[in-house]
Amino acid sequence: MWWNELEKGGGILGAAGVHSIDQLQFVTGQRVESVSATTETFVKEKRMHPKDWQTKEDETRMMPCTAEEYVAGQFRCDGGAVGTLTMSGVMSGQGGGSIYFNGDKGSANLNGGKFELYDAKGNLVTSEEDPRLPDELRAAAGNHAGAPALGTFNLAIAIREYLEEGKQDALDLACSFEEGLYNQQVIGAIHESSAAGQQAKL
Repeated sequence: MWWNELEKGGGILGAAGVHSIDQLQFVTGQRVESVSATTETFVKEKRMHPKDWQTKEDETRMMPCTAEEYVAGQFRCDGGAVGTLTMSGVMSGQGGGSIYFNGDKGSANLNGGKFELYDAKGNLVTSEEDPRLPDELRAAAGNHAGAPALGTFNLAIAIREYLEEGKQDALDLACSFEEGLYNQQVIGAIHESSAAGQQAKL
């Protein structure tokens, strides 16, 4: 299955990390110019996915896993911003994730379905919470209805509005091909840095 193969774009970076990389550019307007990173694959073999079974032996066949399950990276951006990304696709106990942006005028925190904005003195400016998912998404995705599925769902809605309803601005917030290529270049630099044990530049 492609998810387990680095050569096919599998791993936690392609599944989830790419969204954080894209978000960094979207929010700050800055792009990564260098990265120092470490990646790791903890589970070296995994069972073949049931969808790939063709014989009885395939049900117990172990496949090599080359895609990263963990990443820790430090970024330097072209506008002076610096950032840190840490993700794991294999963990025990309580998981979850938070995204922080800190600047000279304040900070923002996105944690699950909650967004908080603070001024430079640490005073809460606004707090919004919306953990809900569209009923249409829940019906279609079932147990897979979460943040990654929500992004794909919203993109599909925007494409439908653009094509069927003629809303010319429906896709304005979508990632362009050029932006997607940049995101993949950052992922490539992360792997380059990890393999070489030193900083990689884009």
